[in-house]
Amino acid sequence: MSKVRLSLRCVLAAATLVAAACQTTTSKKPSSAAVPDLKLGPPPAGRSMGMDPCIDQMQDICGALLYFYRLKGRLPNEVSELAAMSQFTGPLTFTCPVSKKPYLLDREGFTVPKAPGLGFIYDPEPSHAGMRWVIVVQEKDGNIIARPVAVAEADLPARIKSPPK
Repeated sequence: MSKVRLSLRCVLAAATLVAAACQTTTSKKPSSAAVPDLKLGPPPAGRSMGMDPCIDQMQDICGALLYFYRLKGRLPNEVSELAAMSQFTGPLTFTCPVSKKPYLLDREGFTVPKAPGLGFIYDPEPSHAGMRWVIVVQEKDGNIIARPVAVAEADLPARIKSPPK
């Protein structure tokens, strides 16, 4: 057998092995009693699951925070400072769609149970089934990670529960 044919067979055999290894397998689907079929449909374009408009806005603000930090090397002193980031993120809204009150910023940050980092921007009231959306910011390797987290009112510090007027 020529060296070219042998090389070609080796390449084809390797490709077959790689293709077989890349195939996905499906596991048995849990019973419908264990996992309800919610049938939510696709999320709205550019949004999360569209179930809570506040979380959508908080996600957009997280993006603006990342841009702000990258450009300025610091976190904003006021929520309004993030408005300039809309050139990168698109329109931003800084008011809770449920309470109609502006989001608040805590410069000191506050701990949030089971979420690494510190709470930074948050809902002004527990308007979401007794919860508040809080943007938690975590520094890692000179960068930040920002994500919204739902926090029960009981898990917030007293200064956040009743902010100064």
